[in-house]
Amino acid sequence: MTVCVKNNSLSKHHREIPDQRISQQFLLRITGGQQLFVRLLGQGRGQPVVIVHGGPGSSCHDSLAAPFDLNRFLLVMIDQRGCGRSRPLGCLRQNTTSWLIDDMESVRRHLQIQRWHVYGGSWGATLALAYAGTYPEVVQSLILRSLFLATQHEIHNLLYRTRYRRPRAWQKLYHAADASAATQLLNAINQQFKQPTLKAVRTAQAYSDLERALLMPWKPPRHQNISAANARALRAKYHIQSHYLLNRCFMSASHLAEQAKRAHEHGIGGVAIHGKHDPLCPPTNLQWLQRHMPNMQTRLVDAQHLAHEPAIYQALKEALLKL
Repeated sequence: MTVCVKNNSLSKHHREIPDQRISQQFLLRITGGQQLFVRLLGQGRGQPVVIVHGGPGSSCHDSLAAPFDLNRFLLVMIDQRGCGRSRPLGCLRQNTTSWLIDDMESVRRHLQIQRWHVYGGSWGATLALAYAGTYPEVVQSLILRSLFLATQHEIHNLLYRTRYRRPRAWQKLYHAADASAATQLLNAINQQFKQPTLKAVRTAQAYSDLERALLMPWKPPRHQNISAANARALRAKYHIQSHYLLNRCFMSASHLAEQAKRAHEHGIGGVAIHGKHDPLCPPTNLQWLQRHMPNMQTRLVDAQHLAHEPAIYQALKEALLKL
């Protein structure tokens, strides 16, 4: 599969994708006056793969490219609307799952890519599945890692059950957010982020520390003094994340199941890799996937959640060799 690009399909700085190793980036105008940050990395005429980052609210970074042979693949890395280097930073206007799906399709059409592989981890795996069900005719295969299903159970895993699993980090977030009760924590977090205050930054730092305590307990919390730019980025990230989690990621479990079934009916397969000890997304998510997409290969490995963990990283490399 190659990338088919017409000269008039790209901005004046990105008229064509050469048949060589490239690293390019540009901003693509989308609805509501927003701009998506897009980076192209790898072999210009290689197999196209769209990278769907996690969060919600995170962004693409170079480590996501690590398992890929950049002499074989062309990676299309998109910062979802409001995230990372997309603009305006932290924008919640027209920011729902359906908008993100259409944004991915806008990028594909802009680049004149006929079909591509879709790789996503955690929240990115949710979005990859939803995209494949919405636009199955353009998806060649799925590569999913640490599958998140946007269930209430998983949201509770992050923000409520951590009260007992990581009590110090949870208490720090609870007090930073001024929550009136444990069950009101997510609402309180979201309220804090609506104004660019010092308290909002402290809440974002506490949220980040809770995630690190859960996913990387061997790493100490970040230092409290951060730059103004990093403070804005951190607040924006968790404002978007709380916005999505409050709304169950704008998607019911039955809708995601329907999208997975539709992708399966169109012959989409691939591989899903999940850690046995994932503290956020239960390994039973693989069973859910097998019920709805029986042609997906699944691998349960001795790891937790993150892509750079040795067992997950090795499984990804092996899966990519078979594409």
